[in-house]
Amino acid sequence: MKRLLCVLLAMAALLACLAGLTVSAEKAEPEIDPESPLYKKTALFVGDSICEAIYEQRDANYSYRFGWGGRILYNNEMRGVNLGKSGASVSDCRGANTILAQLQSQAVNGAKYDYVIVHGGVNDAWDSCAVGEMIDGFEGPFDMTTFAGGLETTFQYLKETYPNAYYGYIINFSIPNSRQTSLADMSAYFTVAKAICDKWEIPYLDFYFDDDFNKNIMKTHTDENLYDYIHCRTSGYDILTPRIEAWMETLHIKEEPPVEEPSEEVSEEVSVEISAPTESSAPAESDSNTLLYVCIIGGALVVLAAVVIIILKKKK
Repeated sequence: MKRLLCVLLAMAALLACLAGLTVSAEKAEPEIDPESPLYKKTALFVGDSICEAIYEQRDANYSYRFGWGGRILYNNEMRGVNLGKSGASVSDCRGANTILAQLQSQAVNGAKYDYVIVHGGVNDAWDSCAVGEMIDGFEGPFDMTTFAGGLETTFQYLKETYPNAYYGYIINFSIPNSRQTSLADMSAYFTVAKAICDKWEIPYLDFYFDDDFNKNIMKTHTDENLYDYIHCRTSGYDILTPRIEAWMETLHIKEEPPVEEPSEEVSEEVSVEISAPTESSAPAESDSNTLLYVCIIGGALVVLAAVVIIILKKKK
């Protein structure tokens, strides 16, 4: 009898562990959307240490898909690479460690990408590099010793080398409380960056001038989501990633000329179609129920194990 009880106890403990692993696995897996324009596409991310996610890679509790680049690739079953590198600048204020050099390193290999996402400017502000000015025309040459000239050079190379890709530029969040005081106000750099993006028709995602995002969501005046008031913690990338991902999903959309409004009959038909529940809602509910059942079973097994232990102790 004791042997049977021991076997039952061992089985209960094993099943409880398996249930816990199942719950963990369910939580770790992203919700893949085959309808997303990013699904199974290719992407290249270039930038500095914030793009590289240097501090997250030191987090022992987070051992996969670093930064927004890694997460977006993983979440959409994409192929690609995050070439972000610590210290990289848009101008040549850091020597050869430029965003442009990251793009050039991939072109040498003849790699082609569906999406090329550029991030940079913090290190230019760190070194108090000259902001410079946007110049007329697209031919260049542009002055790489200035931030503006470096960004125009980068965009010129980007369009020449990856003519069929969708581009995007990420304007970094604010860094008001860094020990590096030159980072407290980067508005001059990112104001000219927005003008240059408009000139080169490069869509941009502006975190810097979004006060609500910086103060209330990213909380950049604290170290809650930033290790050193500069580099993101895991929580910081969890905040940034869905916003960058949603923005990337719009990069393929081109503005179309306005069309005539549909008739009332057509409008009614469309509104009914849109309001109808979609098939995608069912799997979500099913996954939720599965997790609930697993948790219930796991809890029941733990209780069973406790009862068996009590019985064994009483018999002794």
